[in-house]
Amino acid sequence: MGKRLNISQPAVIFTDLQPLSDIFDITPSDSLEQWYYVNSGEYSPNRNDTPLILTPTIKAVDESSGSMYTPSFLNVAWYLLTPGNSTDYSGSDALWPGKGFVRITAVADGDNVEYYCPTSGTPGRLVVKKNVPPPAGSTGGVTLCCVATYIDPRDSGVTYMVHKVVSLATNQDASVESLKVELQCPPSQKFNALKAESSVYEFQAKLLGANNQDVTASHYIEWYGIVGDSTTEVLLNTLPCYTNCTQPTGKGQGKDTVRIDAMYAENISIVCRARKTTSASSALMKEKAVASVVWDWPKTDSVTVCRNGAAVDDNNRDLTFETIVNVKGATLTEQQKQDNLLINYLRRVSTSSSYTNMGWGQTVTVKSSTVKQTTSYSTPVHSEVYMLGALEVVTDGGEPVTDNGETVFARF
Repeated sequence: MGKRLNISQPAVIFTDLQPLSDIFDITPSDSLEQWYYVNSGEYSPNRNDTPLILTPTIKAVDESSGSMYTPSFLNVAWYLLTPGNSTDYSGSDALWPGKGFVRITAVADGDNVEYYCPTSGTPGRLVVKKNVPPPAGSTGGVTLCCVATYIDPRDSGVTYMVHKVVSLATNQDASVESLKVELQCPPSQKFNALKAESSVYEFQAKLLGANNQDVTASHYIEWYGIVGDSTTEVLLNTLPCYTNCTQPTGKGQGKDTVRIDAMYAENISIVCRARKTTSASSALMKEKAVASVVWDWPKTDSVTVCRNGAAVDDNNRDLTFETIVNVKGATLTEQQKQDNLLINYLRRVSTSSSYTNMGWGQTVTVKSSTVKQTTSYSTPVHSEVYMLGALEVVTDGGEPVTDNGETVFARF
């Protein structure tokens, strides 16, 4: 076997990475434009009630390899253009975009807070609560600038700086708005999961103009949902009750008709709004109509029975208990109970004031010796009947569970 003599001097290879080609953009939660109605003094949308959220996004391409990346932001800062401010912040703020811009430092909502950057949720977001005044003379609008640095995914030691200017504006309308939004359904509907033949509910909108003429086709109709006790309107097409329901051909978000599946929402208000024109990016008008679907939790009359008789002796045998459930005079079938109910069986011995859990299920089987008494010679056995709620996303460690790429839902 040979012997190593020495180690040679190394040949140093330098990595020469071509700069990434990036696309930096700002995604708004709503239109960047508002309308101000002179006759009513109202804004649409009113950002005090429905703040605008601006979210920075970044994509990058390595043109030499063709690889696409979604880099991570290292820093994100937002600035407000303040005319007349000539302060030079370059010495204290490496991201400062230039003359007139002042950094937005608020990180939470509060009194008189018009812009803030929340520290939780998607990083780098800006929440705008300010209603932009309509143009007056030569002034009008608001200019914001987002400046960010991101990390080169190919080399964590390399960063790049990007920036994007966002303009907010308000249009003024002195005409008398006369739009009426109607929903062709009852204002409130109840859903009984035990009895209903279908859990699908359809909502159709009709928009009427100043002379009660049908102007539905002249507007983009936007549907929102308010879930449970919340007061926040969210786009209906982001909710499971919409995404898990087949929409009519040519209908859905943006159209005059939508459907929801009540199996995915125990209490939901459907809000119908209209945009100024048929464009989804036109201003959202203030008029709206609301209708709700609420689960009807039925009153039940339940009786626990033993299939093997009501008496026990020294012969230790199996006893099977089941629960007969009646709703409004009708007895639920085994399938109805299995699909909708959870049943917990309990017994109480004569020497105790508390009940002993016998188990969960449509039926429960125990040995007769567990209910045999020598003091009071009787053991009450009853069941607690629970109705399963709406379908919810199944999670594991806070993350949604999927099966073949599909989100898994279950009733709890």
